[in-house]
Amino acid sequence: CRQLGMPIEAQRFFFRLLRQMEFTVTTAHGRSKDTYAATDNPKAPGQGVMQGGGASLPNYKSQQHPVLKAYEKHCIPAVFQHSSRLKDRFKQWVTGFSDDLSLLLNELGVTLAGTDPELPIAQRVKNALQSNLQRYEEYFSTAGGALNLKKCFYYLVGFSWTGTGWRYKSNTELDIDPIIITPTTIDNSDAPHRMHWCEAHDAQRTLGSFIAPNGSNTRQLDVLLRHLNDWKTCLQNMRSTNLHAKWLSYKNVFLRKVLYPLIGHNCDESDLQIIQQPMDKELLHLLGLNEHFPRSVLHAPLLYGGLGCFPLHAQHVIEKLMLFVHHMRENGQMKDVLLMSMSMTQIECGTSSPFFELPASLWYPLVTKTWIAHLWKECSGHGVTIRVHPDYFWTPKPTREKDVCIMDVASAMYQGEHLHQINMCRLALKVIYLSDIASVNGKRILYAYYKGGGHKESGRRTRLNWPPVGELPKSWWERWEEFLVRWCGTALHISPPLGGWYEGVEHLTLCSFFMYENRLIMQQTGDRYYELDPATPRARTRFTLQAYPFYDLALLELSSVVDVSIKPTCIYVIARSHQNIISTTSVPQARGFEELYRNLPPEVQRVVGVVTWPDPPALVDIVDSIATGTIIGVSDGSVRTREDRASQAWILQTPNGGEILGSGPVDGSMSARTSHRAELQGQTALFVMVSLVVHYFRIVGGKITTYCDNQAVVTKLQKGWRQWRYRHTKGADGDLQALLRQTVSDLEHSTGLTYTSEWVQGHQDDKINPKNLSRPAALNVRMDQMTKGAYELPPQWQTQVFLPVFRSEGCAVYIGNTKITSNIQSTSLEQWYQNEARDYLKQRHGITAEMFEFIQWPSLRYALKKLSPHRRATAVKAIHRHLPTRDKLYKQGRVVMTSLCPRCLQEAETNPHVYCCMNQQAVTQRKSDWMELWKQLRKCRTATIIEQTWRRFLQPVVSIPSGESIIDTLVVAHGSLEELLHRAIAEQSSLGWEKLLVGIGTASWQKLQDHVDSENPNPPQRTASDWMNTASHQLLKFSLRCWKERNKAIHGATRQEQHQTALQHAREQITQ
Repeated sequence: CRQLGMPIEAQRFFFRLLRQMEFTVTTAHGRSKDTYAATDNPKAPGQGVMQGGGASLPNYKSQQHPVLKAYEKHCIPAVFQHSSRLKDRFKQWVTGFSDDLSLLLNELGVTLAGTDPELPIAQRVKNALQSNLQRYEEYFSTAGGALNLKKCFYYLVGFSWTGTGWRYKSNTELDIDPIIITPTTIDNSDAPHRMHWCEAHDAQRTLGSFIAPNGSNTRQLDVLLRHLNDWKTCLQNMRSTNLHAKWLSYKNVFLRKVLYPLIGHNCDESDLQIIQQPMDKELLHLLGLNEHFPRSVLHAPLLYGGLGCFPLHAQHVIEKLMLFVHHMRENGQMKDVLLMSMSMTQIECGTSSPFFELPASLWYPLVTKTWIAHLWKECSGHGVTIRVHPDYFWTPKPTREKDVCIMDVASAMYQGEHLHQINMCRLALKVIYLSDIASVNGKRILYAYYKGGGHKESGRRTRLNWPPVGELPKSWWERWEEFLVRWCGTALHISPPLGGWYEGVEHLTLCSFFMYENRLIMQQTGDRYYELDPATPRARTRFTLQAYPFYDLALLELSSVVDVSIKPTCIYVIARSHQNIISTTSVPQARGFEELYRNLPPEVQRVVGVVTWPDPPALVDIVDSIATGTIIGVSDGSVRTREDRASQAWILQTPNGGEILGSGPVDGSMSARTSHRAELQGQTALFVMVSLVVHYFRIVGGKITTYCDNQAVVTKLQKGWRQWRYRHTKGADGDLQALLRQTVSDLEHSTGLTYTSEWVQGHQDDKINPKNLSRPAALNVRMDQMTKGAYELPPQWQTQVFLPVFRSEGCAVYIGNTKITSNIQSTSLEQWYQNEARDYLKQRHGITAEMFEFIQWPSLRYALKKLSPHRRATAVKAIHRHLPTRDKLYKQGRVVMTSLCPRCLQEAETNPHVYCCMNQQAVTQRKSDWMELWKQLRKCRTATIIEQTWRRFLQPVVSIPSGESIIDTLVVAHGSLEELLHRAIAEQSSLGWEKLLVGIGTASWQKLQDHVDSENPNPPQRTASDWMNTASHQLLKFSLRCWKERNKAIHGATRQEQHQTALQHAREQITQ
C-alpha cells in the first residue's frame, strides 16, 4: 500500500481491519462455533484472510485436505514418465491453488488403471474423466463446498498425424459424447448439467492466466491489451504533474499485472509488440520524455547509461527463468515435471550434451515447442546459459568405446529442413548413438536401420520412452540413407570400429539375441529367455520362429551377442561378437574419516578447503563434544579486491582444545566474491565438516554453536530454510545458501543434531588485549589470520573464476563461463539488452570494444540508481546528449528564431555549452556547485593526486578559472602510482573528459584510489569501489544542477514564473 501511494491513515485503517477480523468454518455439517483470526499465529500475521482465506490452516484442513486425499485415493491420476525407464514414473491428480484447481488425467494413467480395456482410448479417457469429476464434486459437496459448474470446463486433447508432424484434433474428430455432471444436493433434486467442452485452441482463465493446450496466446494478448487501455485511461484521469504516482502505477501495478499471466506462455518478441509499442509511448510521457526518444536508451540497462525500462519480452523470459531456477532448487513436484519434460527434449535433440548448452539457433527447430524449449531458445540467443547438475539432468551416455551420437555427426553435415528430416527418421527408429544401429562387432551399420526397418527387423529393443512418430515420407528416408552413405560410405563400414561395452552404463538399445555354440537364445521383456531351433540339423545361421523357454541362464555369461535379421518364416544370424565388457572406476567405500572427505564431490571439497586433521585423541574429543553440545565452530572470510582473490577459514574446537580446522579459496567472478560470500562459505564449510563427523561416527542428537562476524549470514542461519522460497532464489549467493540449507536439513532430519548461530564482533584484537578476549572472539581473530595464510596455499587451491553447479542447488545460470550467484534477475536482464546498448554507445559516442572494457560501468549504474525515475531520465538525456538545448530544438524545427544560448547570446546552446556558459549568473552558480562537488569528494577521502588531476582537466570543460598554477602543485608520482596515473589520464582522454562529468569514468581511477588507500597508514573504512560509486554520483549531480539552473533562468523557478514564460513564448510564436 505504501508503494502504491496510499495515504497513511488509509493504510492504518486497513491494517486494523485485517487484524480485527474473525472467521468461521462452514461444512456440510454446519458452521463452526470456534473462530480463528489473522493474529492467531504471531509468526505469520495476516495468514489466511481475505483473498488468501482458502490457504488458511483451518480452512485447508477442514475442506481442501480431506477432499484431495479422498480424490487421490479413489480417482485415476495423470501419469508422467521420464525418457529413461530407470527413473520412476510420476503421478499427479490436481494442480492449482485453493479453490482454483485443475484435475489432471492422461492416456498413460488410464492405461495403467486398466479400466474399460475393450473401448477406444479416447472413450476410456472420457469415461475416467467423467468419473473423476463426479467424485470430486461429491467430495467437495460433503466438505461444505459447491462447484460452480457454469465456470467449470474441460479439455480432451487428441492428436492426428499429418505425414510430417502432429496436429491437434477437434472435438468432433474425437467422436465421443460430452461430459454431464449431476450436482449433489440433499434431496437429489438437481438436474444433470452439461459441462463446457473446450477446443484445444480455446484459452480459458485459470489462476489469472488464459492458457490453451496448444499454446495459443491470442486471447491472453487481447486481455493484456485491454489492461493497457485501462491503464492509459487511468493515466489520463490523473493530474498531469503527478509523474511520480504515474511511475508507481506502471512499476507496481501495470507491469506486474502484465507479467504475471505471461509466465505460463511462450511469447516471442513479435508477439508482444502489440503491447510494447503503445506502452513505450506512455512510459516516455510519464518520464517526461519525447515519444521519439531512442528505444535503445529506454530499454538499455542502467549499467550502460540507459533507463532500465526493459522490454516486456525480456522481462517475460527472465520471469520464466527465475521460476525455473526456483523450482529446480525447491525439490517439489514441479521439479519432477520439469525434469521429465527436459528428458523428452534431450531425446529429440539426440545428443549427449545437455541441450541447454547447445546453440538453439541450430537445435531448437528439431524439438517440440514446449515451455522448457522456449526458455532455452530465448536464453541461448542472448548469451544466457542454464546448467543443471548431472545427477538431475538425464543425458544419454555412450555404451561402447569410440561411440558417437548420430545427431552430432548429422549437425556437422546438414542444417535446416534436411537436418530436421534426418532427426525425424532417427526418432522413428528410436536410436541415439552409432552403437544403436551398428552391428555387435562394431564394424558396420546394420542394413535394417539403413532401410528404416529399425528394431523390429533387427531383433533389438529400446530401453527408453520415446515421443511417438507416425509414418514418414519416402523422401525423408532417402535423406537418411544419403546421410549414412556420406558418413560411412556405400559399404556402411565404420572406421574405426566400435570397441567394447562399458560396464554399469544405461543401455539405450538392448541386443535381444545370444548364441552359445549352436543354440540361439532370445531375451524377451521381463528378462524371460527362449531358445529357438535351427532350421535344419546342419544350419548354423538360420533358425525357426518356434521358441520354447530357456532356463540354463548360467550359459549366458559364456555366450556371444549376435545380430539377427527377422524374416516372415525364419531368423538369420548375421554377426556375432564376444561380450567385451570395459570396467569403469567407481568411488571406493570410505575406510577412514579422511577418505570420507576425499570422496566428496570436487566442488564441495573446494568449499571446505585444505583441512588440518586432528590426531586420534583430539578426534575422539571432538566427537564427544558434538554429542554433549559443548563444541563451537568459528569461521571468517577475507576479500582482497586489488589482488582479485578471496579466502575463508573455519575451526571446530572443543573445551579441551581438540580442534579440526581448514582454509581455502572463495571462487567466482570478481563481482561474486563479496565479503558475504566469503563468510557464508566459511559457515558452509563448518557444517559440511560437522556432517562428515556425525555420519562417520554415527552420532545421534548433539548440538553445535557457530559464530560469525557477518550479521547477514548469522540471520540466515537463525531463521533457517524451512522451505526454499522465491526470495532465496533471488537473494545473494543462492548456490551456497542451497548447499548450506541441504547440509543443515540432512543433519537435523537424519541425526537430530541442533545448532545455534551467534554474531561475534570481528577484529577485536585492534582494541582489546588478545589475552582478554572471549573464546569465540579469540578464535575469530585466529581465523582472520588463517584467511591471510590461505593466500599462500598451493596453486590448485587459489581463487578461480569458474564455479560449477552444486548438487543441492540443482541448476545455475551462467553468462559465458561466469556463474551468476546473486541477483540473477537483474544480471540476466542487463545481459539481455547488452548488445543493443553497446551498438548505440558505439554509434552515438564512438565507444569502441576496447574502450568498453576499461569503463567503470557499475559506478554509472550506482549513480543512476540513486536518482528518482524522473531525475534519472534527465541524467540519461545528459549522458547521451539528448538535453532539449536551443541548438537541438532549432535543428528539429521546434524553435524558429535562433540556436544561440538564451543566457549568454554568444554561442549555440549545445549540450557541452550548458556546462561552460559564460553568463555571469551561470558562472556564479556553477562555481558554487563546483565547490560543493569537491566538498563531497573530499568527504569520501578522494586521493589528492586524483583531485588535482581532475581539477586540471575538468575546470577548462566547465570554464572555471584555475587560479594558481595546478601544474606547480601536482603531487609527484613514482613507480606503479605514476603508471596508473598515466594510464587513467590516457583512457579518460580517449573517452573525453566531458564524459567524466556525467559519471562515465575509467576503472583506472578506482585502481589508483585503491593503490593510494593501500599505502595510507590510516586507510578509510570504505572500499575503492565505494569511492568510485560516490564520485560518479556526485559528478552526475553536478551536471544535473547545471541543467536545473539553466532551466530556472530560462523558464522560471516557480510554476507562476513558468506559466508567464510559456505565455510570453506563445505570444511570440503568434506574432511571428
